[in-house]
Amino acid sequence: MIKNQRSEKPQNKKKITIPVFVVLSFTMVIIISIFIYTKFFKLDVTFIGGFNWLDEDIIIAINGEEQTVEPMDMFSLKIYKRGELIVKIKNMQDQTIRENMYYLNGIPASILELATLVEENQCVVKADVSNIYYKTKEEATAKDIIALTDSPTESFYYELTGKDINLEYYVYPGHYSQEFLPEQLPQEMKVIGLFFVDCGNLEDDKKLQADILGSIYYE
Repeated sequence: MIKNQRSEKPQNKKKITIPVFVVLSFTMVIIISIFIYTKFFKLDVTFIGGFNWLDEDIIIAINGEEQTVEPMDMFSLKIYKRGELIVKIKNMQDQTIRENMYYLNGIPASILELATLVEENQCVVKADVSNIYYKTKEEATAKDIIALTDSPTESFYYELTGKDINLEYYVYPGHYSQEFLPEQLPQEMKVIGLFFVDCGNLEDDKKLQADILGSIYYE
């Protein structure tokens, strides 16, 4: 006869429960840590670009980094820094032509510099230039042009704000080439450009368009 084998009942494992206040405390620590990092430690990019309108080479000295720029050429670089930033323009004899101090408050920004010894009648505008860089059904012109300054300026600081900021799609002096942009423009994205233009052309759309195109195809 085969004896009935009694099946042993599985032992109940004790469930480990974490008190709710522990979970909430841990979550709060994470949230506060992210806030502190974003507010005080995260370094967003600042784009620096401009023109050398002098008839000699210049040196752009920024944050311990130097870049030599030839006459009638553009320059650009990116830095990651919070707080005071000094942008110095020097000649090849190490003499300071101009020095500007900016305060970076931790959000993406752009600094435009125009190296010249005479006061130029240049203002700064922002425009949607998607149609200039990408083939669309619409005419290749700058749209939604906004004057950021209405008086002559040689240096300008601009914070990039708004929900739809995508740093890949900004163009500015020294960074106008299409090689800096993706091969295709995603739907609902725009290419936003920052430009020096003649202040006297702010009310003349045809001349303003020419100034913007001249910057993009500047040589």
